Amino acid sequence: MTTLDADQTAPLSPDERYELAARASAAERRNRPTMLVVLGLIVVMLASVFLAWSLFKRSSSTERLDRTRNELRTIMTEIATIEQLRAEGAASDDAGAFAPIPNLLSDIEGLSGRAGIARILAPRESTDSVRGAARHKYAYNGVKDESLENLLEWVRLVRDEVPGMRVFSIKINPDRRDNAWNMDVTFSRFEQAG
Repeated sequence: MTTLDADQTAPLSPDERYELAARASAAERRNRPTMLVVLGLIVVMLASVFLAWSLFKRSSSTERLDRTRNELRTIMTEIATIEQLRAEGAASDDAGAFAPIPNLLSDIEGLSGRAGIARILAPRESTDSVRGAARHKYAYNGVKDESLENLLEWVRLVRDEVPGMRVFSIKINPDRRDNAWNMDVTFSRFEQAG
């Protein structure tokens, strides 16, 4: 290997030129910061993964927060209803909208006839008790009619004409086989307990 002198004035031979070019190329590679670029890319990739994970967690937390808010609204509404029930019970012997109704299921069945529904099946009943009050639920499943208006009219009649009755849940689907509408509806009503 030969050394190149700085004060050399003679033109370089092809071998010397190639050697000089090789040394310059090697020096350029040593001075190029490729490791910093690779490290920067790794940091950007890790940050992207962390960002995606954070957005996913935020989304699930937001859904959970919305669900909890809805539950809180429902609880606050039920607390207000129970307080109204207690206040009406303390004010008079007749609790009005919260007094037990004899023959309630017969009345609901009669309202279905007024709405034009041929027949309804007996509901599945359940009761939740809270100090001084009870919430009764009446779940009517598989109520069918060709007219959606008749089904909704029955729900409206029950809600409007039975004191204290509310629609707890409702689900309506078309039934293509029978060319009718199929409805599952649950009514709920608070009553004074014993």
